[in-house]
Amino acid sequence: IEETSLKAKEISVEKETPLTPCSLPKNLSPTYFPVIFNEIAWAGTQKSSADEWIELRNVSAREIGLDNFQLIGRKLNSEKLSIFVVLKGKIAPRGYFLLERSDDNSVPEIEADQVFKGALNNSNFELYLFDDKCQLIDFVSASKNWPAGDRKEKRSMEREIDLDWHTYSGSGIRLGSLVIFGTPKAKNSKAKEISFSGGGGASQIVLAVGGGKKEKSKEKTSQISFCEIPSSLNPTHQVIFSEIAWAGALDHASDEWIELFNFSQKEINLRDWQILGVNLKNNQTKIKFVFEKDLKIKPKDFVLLERTDDESVPQIPADGIFTGSINNSDFALYLFDPQCQLSDFVLASSSWPAGGGEEKRSMERDENLNWHSYFGPAQTFGSKVIFGTPKTENSTSGESQTTQEERSQEESEANQEAAQSESSEPSQQENQENSEHSQILKNLRILSYLKISEVLVKSTSSLANNFQFVEIYNSTSTPIDLKDVSLQYLGSRGKKIQRISRKNLGVIPPHGFYLIASTSTVFGKKADSTFLSGKKLSTLSSGGTIFLVATTTDLNFSINSPFILDKLAYGNGNIYPEGEPIPFIKEAVSWERKAYSTSTQENYPQWQFAGNSYDSDNNLADFIFQEKPNPQNSTDLPEQEKSFFYLHQKKLNMNFLFQA
Repeated sequence: IEETSLKAKEISVEKETPLTPCSLPKNLSPTYFPVIFNEIAWAGTQKSSADEWIELRNVSAREIGLDNFQLIGRKLNSEKLSIFVVLKGKIAPRGYFLLERSDDNSVPEIEADQVFKGALNNSNFELYLFDDKCQLIDFVSASKNWPAGDRKEKRSMEREIDLDWHTYSGSGIRLGSLVIFGTPKAKNSKAKEISFSGGGGASQIVLAVGGGKKEKSKEKTSQISFCEIPSSLNPTHQVIFSEIAWAGALDHASDEWIELFNFSQKEINLRDWQILGVNLKNNQTKIKFVFEKDLKIKPKDFVLLERTDDESVPQIPADGIFTGSINNSDFALYLFDPQCQLSDFVLASSSWPAGGGEEKRSMERDENLNWHSYFGPAQTFGSKVIFGTPKTENSTSGESQTTQEERSQEESEANQEAAQSESSEPSQQENQENSEHSQILKNLRILSYLKISEVLVKSTSSLANNFQFVEIYNSTSTPIDLKDVSLQYLGSRGKKIQRISRKNLGVIPPHGFYLIASTSTVFGKKADSTFLSGKKLSTLSSGGTIFLVATTTDLNFSINSPFILDKLAYGNGNIYPEGEPIPFIKEAVSWERKAYSTSTQENYPQWQFAGNSYDSDNNLADFIFQEKPNPQNSTDLPEQEKSFFYLHQKKLNMNFLFQA
């Protein structure tokens, strides 16, 4: 991947700002996305220890606007901030953003994107990075000392792909008259490697200081350090596995092949990219493939890899040959860029997501990155019959014959409409498209008034008897049809955001509720709909994220989808909260959204019928722990009517007491 950065035309010097600093959370659960601390020269340079600098990196695949992001530094346990920077500007995909202390002279010949005031202490210091909504996205602490770097030699500390830190290992970079022991606005150095040879010298393990293990091959590729499988799987999807013939072909099961696809918008050179295939039963790496030469792949183009020789797919030249077999189960494939950043992976924990069968069909990726079996007819390549689409556009997922007939009927009707409208004015089609676009926006605006209002994850310690619910509130004065709405979920250990509610939900009344639960009845209240079979919310301390979404299609990897209406994250794992998450789960205690910012458990009677619509985009601030869960469904009285009856009943009780 070509690494780029956006230089600021004018260097922004941080001045006094009216923006309030983000509050420093006690529960540290950074998202590490989309921007991270990538390199910190806390020791300064050989010229001056005051020539400190901080490098940020965009780890996402899109440009990020940094306006109102905040960088905060303070001495450990001090309430006074030593550094407070409100960021400005943009950072390119995979690009860098350089902040220099006091002026633009800390790193000669490399222009700073922004200048900060204040000093980085050599110990007992911590740095926070927040996005524009004060969500913590990265954090680093020098509780006693910094995790890496060298005070004497003025070496920076650099981030690895697994987010560990290591000390700059290079021999220095000359910038003007100064030698910098770091990589400002450039690819980080590799962790210093310490080699241990066995008695026979046949193999060698390389330990990366500050990082994980890397294994060196004992064959011709002995100089190649293979990437480590990360514990947290967060692929970039720059290049993806597009099609895999893991079952081989009809005549030879060993005729396996792998197709890659450039999912990005730019040309990518695959030189030094790696594919690893791992047997999940014994963690043995069976496939180790490296693109050793330049191979440029254009956007939306394919690359074909064949096993052992170029005969797996006759008449289509392979772009690369790999050795080793793809197991039919308990196997995983990983794709890494030259920096060992995970670009894609696919798991066959018990079996592959698709493909195989008597016809040895390949498994293909659709535009939403879901897998399906090739459903088309047999294709002939020379004397070989293949059920797949090597190095060409994938077949459209065929869920059933009925689905295909419906699609054919829709295409036929669309073609007829197109033929009839050929003589129409172009503006008519444009007006229709504009109308449809406006309708989508209108629906999103209406649906945006829906809120997750109450959630119960753990009703009892017995998993067999545990029930869960998610309650939705309509804060408008009109009913809202939920047919295009779904609940989706991503566990902290999950990989994709997937729908947990059923399709075609009902109508939620004005100022009313809609109840979706794991069982048909919860706390004596009938659920309006139930979770999909086998779906549930994690009760582990690592938690997960609940999404209320304006589509019934799985979001998969779209963490920042525009169709997300609301979300609630809990636990201390890999989650995606609004602001701060709800830190822990209490048995038989739900989380209920407030009516006002001042709402508490103690003053609950004052706001229990005022509607659950308070939303400051901070999960921890927006919900209370409700020790008496009270799920409500679409047949319950709207909040306003409840309020009337509550006050009327209270008045009757007072009159009765007065007469008595």
